[in-house]
This record gives sequence, C-alpha cells and structure tokens, in this order.
Amino acid sequence: MKIKYYKFQEESISDIKKDPKGKDWPVVYIINNKNEAYIGETISAYNRTLQHLANPRRRFLKELHIIEDDNFNKSATLDIESSLIELMSADEKFKLQNSNSGLVFHKYNNMHKFSQESPFFKQLWNMLKQRKLVNKEIEEIKNSDIFKYSPYKSLNSDQINARDSIIRKLSDSVVKGEKFMGVVSGVAGTGKTILATYLVKLLTDSNFYNLDFNPEDSSYIQSLIELHNYAPNFKIGYIVPMDSLRSTMKRVFRAIKDLPVKIIMSPKDIVDSEYLDLVIVDEAHRLRRRKNLVSGAFPAFSKANIKLGLDPNEGTELDWILLKSKHQIFFYDRFQIIRPTDIRKEQFKKVLDNCSFEYILEAQMRSLGGEEFYNYIKDIFTNKNPKPKTFDKNFEFKLFDNISDMRIDIMEKDKNPDIGLSKMVAGYAWQWKSKKDKKGTPYDKRTVDIRIDNEEFTWNTTPNDWINSENSINEMGCIHTVQGYDLNYIGIVMGNEISYDKAKNKIVVIKDNYHDIMGKRSINEYDELFEYITNIYITLFSRGIKGVYVYICDKNLKDYLKQYFL
Repeated sequence: MKIKYYKFQEESISDIKKDPKGKDWPVVYIINNKNEAYIGETISAYNRTLQHLANPRRRFLKELHIIEDDNFNKSATLDIESSLIELMSADEKFKLQNSNSGLVFHKYNNMHKFSQESPFFKQLWNMLKQRKLVNKEIEEIKNSDIFKYSPYKSLNSDQINARDSIIRKLSDSVVKGEKFMGVVSGVAGTGKTILATYLVKLLTDSNFYNLDFNPEDSSYIQSLIELHNYAPNFKIGYIVPMDSLRSTMKRVFRAIKDLPVKIIMSPKDIVDSEYLDLVIVDEAHRLRRRKNLVSGAFPAFSKANIKLGLDPNEGTELDWILLKSKHQIFFYDRFQIIRPTDIRKEQFKKVLDNCSFEYILEAQMRSLGGEEFYNYIKDIFTNKNPKPKTFDKNFEFKLFDNISDMRIDIMEKDKNPDIGLSKMVAGYAWQWKSKKDKKGTPYDKRTVDIRIDNEEFTWNTTPNDWINSENSINEMGCIHTVQGYDLNYIGIVMGNEISYDKAKNKIVVIKDNYHDIMGKRSINEYDELFEYITNIYITLFSRGIKGVYVYICDKNLKDYLKQYFL
C-alpha cells in the first residue's frame, strides 16, 4: 500500500497520468485543505481529478492524496471509501464536502482483508495519522456521539429499502400536491436514528448544492432530483422529543458541513415555528400528551393547545406536528413507551391507520447478541417463557451474585482504552434523595440514593449527556440518561419494583416499590404500570453492544431468571 501526494492543481494531472495506477486501476483518494476534505474512490484517478478540478466546490482544496494497493478491486475501494468517510467525519480534523447518498453496506469476497477491523485498514489509518490527515484513534472515534449519530453511515439493506421508498413516495406526493405521512418502526438497535439523520442530511443537501451521486443509486436519485427541482425551498424540521438526545444531536450537526443546527427542534418549538414542508420525528414514542407532566408544565401545554385550536386538555404533541407541517416521517417503537406522559400506542394508531407508507426495520445493528437477543429479552419480560439459549461468543450476557463484582467489572471496562463507554443503570426502585443537594456539591458529599450490600450510589447528577459526564462511572444512570444511546457494556441493577410470582408463574411489578413519581401517578390499571416498567427494562437490556451485566435485588426474580443466563 502507498499513499501518493500531489498538489491539487492542473499541473499535477500529467504526473497522475504517468503513474502506473493513475488510469484504469481502482484507488481511494482524499482532497483537502486546512479545514475541509473530500473522500472518494475511482477506477481512474486521472479522469476523476479532472472532474474535481472543474467543480467549484473543490476549488479551494489544496492537496490530493491517492491511496494505491496492488490488491484493490472496485468493491474494496468502495468499502474503504465508506469507512474513511464514517471515521473521518467523526474525527473532526476536517469537515467533509461529501454527500451521504452513496454510503451503502455490501458484502464481497475477501472483505475481511479491508474492513475497519483488518490489519490493512489499521495500517492505513496509522499512515494517515503520520501525514496529519486524521487525529484520533479508531476506538476513540467509535465511542464518540458524533460517530454513532453521524449521517455518514453505510446503510444496511433494510435501511436502503426504507430510504428508497420514502424518497420516491415523498417526491411523488410533493409533485402531485398530496400529503405524505411515513412511519418507520423498529425495536431498539435497528438503526432508526441512523436512518433519520441520514435522511435529514440527504434532504438538506439537496437544498444547498448539486450532489456527487453514485450511478448505482439511480433507483431513488431521480426522485430526489425531482423533489429538489419541484420544491427548491423545501423547509425541513427534525424533531427530537428528549432533551438530552436533542442536545447531543445539536453537537453532531455542528460537526457536519452544511447541516443546519437550527432545524433540530423540540415538539414545543414547532408551535411557534413557520409552517414546515416536512418534519422528521425521531423517537416518536416519546411525544407527550397532557398527563403526568413535570411541575409547572401544564399551563404551557394548555396554552400551546389553545394556540393551535385544540382542546386545552386533550391536544398532544403529535397533534401539534400534524397541524404545523404538510408531510411527516415518524420513527417509532411502541416497546419504548415508558411513562404515562408518553403518547399512548392507541393514540399513535391514527397515524398508522392514515400513513402513506410504513416500513419495519428488523436487522439488529447495535447488539452483538443480534435480533435473537432482543427477542429473547422481550419474550422474558412479556411472560412468554422462552427456551434458554446462548448467543454470539463475542457478546457477554452475565448474571452477578455480587454487586461489587459487577461494579468493578464495569469500571475496569470503562477505563480500558480498547473498550470504554461502560456504565451502570437501574430501574426506579429507589427515591431520588440527592435531587435536593445543592448544585455543585462534591460527589463524595452528595446524598446516597442507593445502598446495596456494601455499595453506595448516587443517581445521575446531570440529565443531559450523562454518559459522557465526568462522574458518570461513579453514579447510577436511569432510563432517561441512556434511552437513545449506545453503551459497549451496561450493568443493569433490577430493583424490588419487579419480582416473580411463583403461584402465577410470571413476572410481576410492585407499585409501592416503584419510585418514579411521574411514572405512576394517576395510573389505576396494573397492566399499564406493568407495561411501563417492563418496557424500561427491555430498553435498558437493548443498550449494550458488547455485553449486558445484570444484578437482581429480588430473590424470587433472581431464582427465576437464572435459567436464562447460560
């Protein structure tokens, strides 16, 4: 493997043409200046360089680095190009000029030789570091929010099918003057947020400049061009209901060239915004209704309802979105409804009944345990009594008898530079006493919230970006700190709000031991509370990429669940 350097100017063309691999050989290349870069692949560096020199957007780039190897083929260079775009967009050395339209995951012969985990790619990355084209180590990048939520992601076949259908049907609806409402459903880890941010960039890119399209993407590109030509000033909003995830997305968007942060909105923001052509709603299951809101939120909610002509007590954030936009795309998972304030699945049914398009994502992209592990956990918590099973050898599913051992293991993995991003979380079986501590109270002076054997914990001291906060490894997170996020390893403490009834032979919940005040107030139906609590645990169990560690406080539940840890 070689990386050849040229000045990005017409005078370099003859030198590229003379190179044995300058024409009729697959290569990968990087064009850059101090702040921006473009990454590509081609079978003719000579012809492609001529095209880039004629492109006004590349005019200010100064350097050209061509990556050559005797073993390259078209599939390998496409794979390496995608990997470099994914990683370099999150490395933050450069803002990329690339569109994300052609990033697609595909299999090919000997792909293991060129994947991100291969010795070849690691050598390439080190060579790029030596040339000061990248800053960070690969593992550091992969643990970052910018990498996890970047719109520069290679889509799997599931997501590609959804993307193609959405763009075609949306474009067709816009041209015909009809309304479009799409729903993308999928359980945790199936890549809903990845597809949502991908679509946001794809659609906002078409508002800013002509994209470099891969000819293989023609199945949907023509529809995208028609949409752009018919509605050049297409106004888009990206709604993220949860405060913490919304803050994270704003940081991600700031790192991406031409991706406007201002389009990221809370549901409340849309009430006072201009009428939008399209709203993309991530985590739509967390849209709220006017029930069990935090103190002081009821008047503002009623005021918004009245402003939009809705019943002050019955209008929902879903209603706000439908009234303030012409087209909508909702990303939804009914198994992540975790509080009474979350819009009920019965209310969301009116969207499903009237949508123009529904697609269900099925491929598991987060957990190394795969779709099989998620279904296993869901079956356990919905009392379907699945048969015990084992999972991929690279995925750990482990029950701990001693909470100190689990805490030590999680802390060691979090500190390990090759792993990192490992935290402990719990269900709401303990009161939040430390909430009354003065702001800025040192960690060792804070009120203890949770005592289990000889271990003491404080609930998360910040609601936003807790995973990346300084003291998170010493604290206990909750569902609101990790929903929508990934962890490499998660240590889950199951409290006494959930148990096992031997007589009924099923998992049960205990309202008196459940201390989320807003999560149980006004709930009179046992089945509703059971759904919230078990959905919390299903969601927590789905956060771990490489492993899920579990400590169970209730003896009956522990004795019952032991059979499922093989």
